[in-house]
Formats: sequence, structure tokens, C-alpha cells
Amino acid sequence: MKHLGRITVAAAGAVMAAFLVAAPASAQNVPNTWEATVLGGGEFGNQIYQGHSTTVDVATAFTYGLRLGYNINRAFEVEVGWNGASSDLNATAYGHGGQNGKIGTLRQNIYEASGLWHWGSRRANGYIGMGFGAITFSPDISGVNASASTKFTMSFVAGGKFSLSPRVALRVEGRLRTSDTGQQTSTGGWCDYYYGCYYYSTNWYNSGELSGGLLVRF
Repeated sequence: MKHLGRITVAAAGAVMAAFLVAAPASAQNVPNTWEATVLGGGEFGNQIYQGHSTTVDVATAFTYGLRLGYNINRAFEVEVGWNGASSDLNATAYGHGGQNGKIGTLRQNIYEASGLWHWGSRRANGYIGMGFGAITFSPDISGVNASASTKFTMSFVAGGKFSLSPRVALRVEGRLRTSDTGQQTSTGGWCDYYYGCYYYSTNWYNSGELSGGLLVRF
């Protein structure tokens, strides 16, 4: 999971670009309607901190939330949403004096606006998109005076809607999300035969979300 972001964010961007080019002109949504979705699922964490002797990972947790969208036409929808999750924070020592095991919990509240592109039929359609917004990290760590902070986040989205009636549908969705933490989350490096070795550090935290829920049109 530690390299989830560098691999999956790049892959998701390439897949999304391909779908935008290939999406058929006959994409079907229900234009000029609102959609409200109640969702639940899994939030898949990643490494969120790397210090001199310890790394800290965010454990997988249950996530839940709400989405409210407006279908501008058959292909394009704008949507705002919130979802939250409370995950364990697990430390791993790799140097002298490091910690191991659970050290606390992390509450995440995510607020996003997304653009979604649809294709398919009114009975069943797929969509891809991008989201931008803010994420509030609220850590609770034993013996540490940790305060909440709100940072920028963006996501790549893919999902599907499966109508049960003209106004009710089931919805499934996956998101790959990257978020600025303001602190070092990981380091790495690679070596090139001609130019030698390169090293980097990053403040970005990468995670995944898989959810499903009930959608109502009105």
C-alpha cells in the first residue's frame, strides 16, 4: 500500500483520459434532475507519516457519507459530497527508539465537489470523473497534543448506477484520493544507469475508497 498513490493515481489519470476520448455520444443520464445518494463502504489507508525511526500507517476503516448531484445533460453531472471515517493509526519501527503497534486513531472528514461523465443507458450507466475539495484530519494519539488540520484533496472517480425504477437506483463507486498533509509521509529513490541515483520525499497522503449506496432522483 505504501506505493499506492504513485502507481494508481497515474494509472487512473490515463484511464480517465482514455474514457473521455472514447465515451460515446449517446451517453445516457436523466437530464435536469437532482440525485441524492446515501453511501457506505471501505476507506483503504496508506502510510501517512515517516519520521527518523518510525512510520505510521492508516488502517482500513468503514466510511459513510452523502452525495448531492445535478444532471446538466445526458452526459455531465456536477456533485458535492461529504464522507467520514475513523481509522486506527499503526506505527512501525525501523530505527533505534521507534514505536510499534497502535498509537491512536485518525478521524477524516472529506468535503468534495466532483464532475462526472456518464455513458450507457438509463437502466444502467457507468461514469468517471474528478473531484476537488478539503479533508480535515483529526488525530487522537496517546501522549501527544495533536490538533486537527484541514488540507487540500483531489480524487479520481469511477462508478456505475443501476436503476430499480425511474427514481431509485443502486450506485457503486471507487475513488483514488491524494491529500496534502503538510508533513513528510514517505521517501524513496531510484537509480538510473546513465545519471546515477535520485531521492525524494513527499507530503502527500494517498488512499482508496470503495462504496455503494442508494440513489434517489427528484
